[in-house]
Amino acid sequence: MEALDAETKVETSPEKKNLKVSAVWIYPVLLAVPFLIAEFLVLSSFAQLPGPIYGGDIYWHYGEALSISLGNPPWSNPQIPGEYAYYGWLTQLFISYVSKITGLGILYAYLYFALIETFLTAIAAFYMGLVFFKNKYAALLVALLSLSIAYQPSIGGLGGYVFLPLFLAFFYKSLEGKIRDKILAGMFFGLASLSHVTYFPVLLVFAVIAFLYLCLFRNWRFRFREGSFSVMPSKPRKADMFPALKSVIPVLAVGIAISLLFWGPVLFVYKASVQNPVDVYANVDLAKFGLQTAYDMITGTYFSLGSLFALDIRNFLFSVAIILGLYLAWQSRSEKREKLFLALFLTSLIVGLHYFVTLPLFGRAAIPPRLYGAITQPLIPLLFTLSLAFLWSFIKNKNMQKIFALIVVVALVFPISQGIANVNNDQWVNVGRNEQFVFSEVELWLKQSTELNDVFLCHQELCFAVNGISGRKVMISRRTHLSPYVNVDQRLADAAVILYGNSTEARKSLLQKYNVKYIYWDVNWLRFAAESEPILVFPDYAEYLQQNGVSFQRVNYYLDPAFSSQHPRYDLLAIGPARDNAEKPWAEGLDAHLELEKEFQIQGQLFARVYKITNLR
Repeated sequence: MEALDAETKVETSPEKKNLKVSAVWIYPVLLAVPFLIAEFLVLSSFAQLPGPIYGGDIYWHYGEALSISLGNPPWSNPQIPGEYAYYGWLTQLFISYVSKITGLGILYAYLYFALIETFLTAIAAFYMGLVFFKNKYAALLVALLSLSIAYQPSIGGLGGYVFLPLFLAFFYKSLEGKIRDKILAGMFFGLASLSHVTYFPVLLVFAVIAFLYLCLFRNWRFRFREGSFSVMPSKPRKADMFPALKSVIPVLAVGIAISLLFWGPVLFVYKASVQNPVDVYANVDLAKFGLQTAYDMITGTYFSLGSLFALDIRNFLFSVAIILGLYLAWQSRSEKREKLFLALFLTSLIVGLHYFVTLPLFGRAAIPPRLYGAITQPLIPLLFTLSLAFLWSFIKNKNMQKIFALIVVVALVFPISQGIANVNNDQWVNVGRNEQFVFSEVELWLKQSTELNDVFLCHQELCFAVNGISGRKVMISRRTHLSPYVNVDQRLADAAVILYGNSTEARKSLLQKYNVKYIYWDVNWLRFAAESEPILVFPDYAEYLQQNGVSFQRVNYYLDPAFSSQHPRYDLLAIGPARDNAEKPWAEGLDAHLELEKEFQIQGQLFARVYKITNLR
């Protein structure tokens, strides 16, 4: 094990030592090169974003980056004026800086930022491996695993692929007591928390578990008595508790302080009061499928017995290596490194399975699969490398070592090459390569002829598209892409009154209340509203809608348009268009407040219109 667990110590001069340290960093750079080339070949073929403009996550994130690049502060809500951000914004801020520094348009800065993320991922994972294993080859394996296991450059990916590994590396180093490492660990804690909402709660749980493990669980004792089994943690000692506190408190102080740039408004303005529980609507119904979800999480990371039955030997052996890594960490649990590995493992179980406790007690759970994935993402490469270091220690023959290393590399690289080969068959990759972007004229006009914070109203999917291509504000959008801290049902009900109701006074009052400047229409409105995605609100709004002449049907349906049979269903009011008129699906009364501002055609066929709101006095 020592062969992969420690560098051979050789007496060298300071100059040679610095040169040697610098030379080590060529390894992650060279490792990243083939990934960067493969990604560049794909990215350079794109003429538009590779995703659905109606409801695609990529357009939501692009709209946020666009909003920041055009001048809105990153902590503001990119969709609804006057509200705070509800999703990590740090990556989008970096993208806007890349656009300004390089002169690239925001679209290409957004696309090519994946290359920066991949390069930084290789560096961060390599450094994490170097800190934990003190060996450049082990560190290289950690980096390769981080780039090959479910790696997909994504907006927000800086948090999990870059900042989290660096946090773990410096947190581990900070246990030696250096204040610099504690500050850096706290800094990366904060940066991860600004990148995605999952990392703040996950890292708080990890910090608590790490503290408890460092000061309480030095040596667990197991006792068997007449068939009973008990686990006894060691008793806390001041000699252990104070160093543990000194290790954790400074990191938390710095990390939480930085995290408040995002979490401050959530905690102190919104008071964490969730009015639109997106995490519930857009995920599996844990009350019904909780056991299945737990099984999927565990078998997808720590042990995949099903892969053996499916004759997927590669994944089965990989999962066996992870189990071996956990066993080795337990066997060496008195060591600080293994303590942190076990703390990460315990954290993953707590954040991933917390719903078995919180659902019965509070009726809520916080996106367990995402929290679980956030912490297992760096842990799996570490456990796998720990296993291979152990196996390597038994191989003394150099030729056998080379064969073993080759088998590992091939096993890890093969799925990568297979994934690259499948890219050309991906539906949305081919959409991205289509040079005919049907919204190009609409996008250009919106950016040139309207103000950044002008508010648009239309069907919720069309509002999503308007915000995604222009960064303009909207009154409503897809429920599952709106803030959890905004009363979305009230907004949707009010939008229904404006668009489909018969009360002139209510319509005028609401248009003024929400400061709506434009109505956007395109040829897809009626199809969405009448066939697949009516406005959906809860039955509490039935009387309000009836008073304002809005027709609805009572349904039992899903609130996430991208639903599966495992998503929760609700009793809802479904509100369709007021008229079966493809060009004017709204109520006739709205026409009195509309002035045609711009019309768009594609190959001589009407595609979209923008109306300006008038006559509100």
